[in-house]
Amino acid sequence: MRTPRTRLACSQRQALAMSHAMKTSVRILSLTGATLDAFLSDLVAANPYLRRRRRAYGSLPEYPIAERNQSMHQSVLERLSLERFDLPERKIVMALLEGLEPTGWMTEPLERIAKRTGASITSVQTTLKRVQDIAPAGMFARSLSECLRLQLERNGELTWDLSALLGNLSLVAEGRLEELAEKCDCSLDDLTTLLGQLRRLDPKPGLQFDVTPLPPAQCDLIVRRDGTGWRVESNEEETPSLSIEAGPDADATLLAEARSVVDAMALRRETSVRVASVLVELQSDFVADATAPRKPVRQADVANRLSLHASTVSRAVRDRTLDVPRGRLPLKSLFCPGAPGDGHDGLSQDAVLIQMRKLVASESRHRPLTDGEIARALVDSRVTIARRTVAKYRHMLGIAAAPRRAEPANGGTLSCPLG
Repeated sequence: MRTPRTRLACSQRQALAMSHAMKTSVRILSLTGATLDAFLSDLVAANPYLRRRRRAYGSLPEYPIAERNQSMHQSVLERLSLERFDLPERKIVMALLEGLEPTGWMTEPLERIAKRTGASITSVQTTLKRVQDIAPAGMFARSLSECLRLQLERNGELTWDLSALLGNLSLVAEGRLEELAEKCDCSLDDLTTLLGQLRRLDPKPGLQFDVTPLPPAQCDLIVRRDGTGWRVESNEEETPSLSIEAGPDADATLLAEARSVVDAMALRRETSVRVASVLVELQSDFVADATAPRKPVRQADVANRLSLHASTVSRAVRDRTLDVPRGRLPLKSLFCPGAPGDGHDGLSQDAVLIQMRKLVASESRHRPLTDGEIARALVDSRVTIARRTVAKYRHMLGIAAAPRRAEPANGGTLSCPLG
């Protein structure tokens, strides 16, 4: 018969076990990629009843050689397959490839890639340099300056003055050409010649290829049409699989821990699918068409709909990717802030950006709209935002200020070569 003290000790052990299981579940939900692999490997090594199927990183994926309309990823992989990469480097290569945008640029921070692959930042930087040297010129750049520099280096055309120009590209956009000429130690005429050299380069080298997305195996979740709606499924080829093998004499504590890990993986899969399903439903137009504006959706909106905490939704979308019919999307890209101000009736930031782009496209080339005039014009569309918000959105769209967009009546202007 248990005494009160024995029952208290038992309750305390159960509480501690539950707390440990909850912590494990939360951590498994938030981890992705190689970090999740490493975490599960440690758990399997510590628990004799856990078994797993490992994800294969043995070699780079192979594509058949296309006769024409070669995809960006296909072209890069064909070149990379000719190089010898060890196992840690192959993980980094695939992570770099996953982060490659249709423009050919890299937008994911190298620190995050290092965390995902379990590699050091130095290893990621070294591998990136190798990949940049092998890939088509300008690919895997992290900025416009680096993209152009890689092309000049490949062509053997990078001189000191061009290097100085690339280090001060912001002065071109700001129209400070005399200051730029001084930094490049050249005349304005020489500067015009240098800018002409940059004009011949491709600022978005990835767009020369067909926009075939990565294979679905690179995504965590797969989205397909289901009648008039969408169906979201977990990509089982990408998700580590766990099982339990235990005999009748198994240690109860270790067996309970093993079951909690398997349950946590199942909950991770279920939560990711539930969150993604709601996001895909709310943003169905954007999922089908990249040009459609996203609706205003916040993490709190999804959390309330699923009766989850907002932090759980945040963990469920962290570094997750969707394979949709038109390509690959980061799951978190389906969130979109609403437009600031009043009277928008649920208008999203995307919708306001589209309206601003249309206003600028139809403006007079000789007298472009100022930020204040754009703000007043948006009022006609029942959008009330401050002038400083217009300036912020204009920068997001890559649109120069009104004085920089103006063209003299006689057409004599020195234009920025980089758009």
